[in-house]
Amino acid sequence: MFAHWFRAFPGRPEQVAEARRFVAALLQGWGSVDDAVLVVSELAANAVNHTVSGAEGGRFLVSVNFSPDHVRIAVEDQGAPSIPRLKEASMRDEGGRGLVLVSAYAKDWGVEPSPHGTAVWADFVRDPS
Repeated sequence: MFAHWFRAFPGRPEQVAEARRFVAALLQGWGSVDDAVLVVSELAANAVNHTVSGAEGGRFLVSVNFSPDHVRIAVEDQGAPSIPRLKEASMRDEGGRGLVLVSAYAKDWGVEPSPHGTAVWADFVRDPS
């Protein structure tokens, strides 16, 4: 990786929009901005809604790692009783489609334990235009 940026956000719902703006600003002129912003929005919302990050005083961390041909965006939460996983969701379900969207828009994605919880990452290929 040739550049690494990260920022911690309070674990509140309104901070999901701040995470989107953070990623959009970093990716200006790089490519895949809309897809990456959608994915970080889903991952940050999952951190706030489904993990300890959304509790009083909680936080989540967004990191953006650039390489010459791709960017990896990760959202690290403060832990939850279960590991994030892709599940089938009906269009009638109010939730459960976050990781389905991540899977559809990212080149690759995964889940890793982190020192303080769990990190979910997504890779995007650089748009050559």
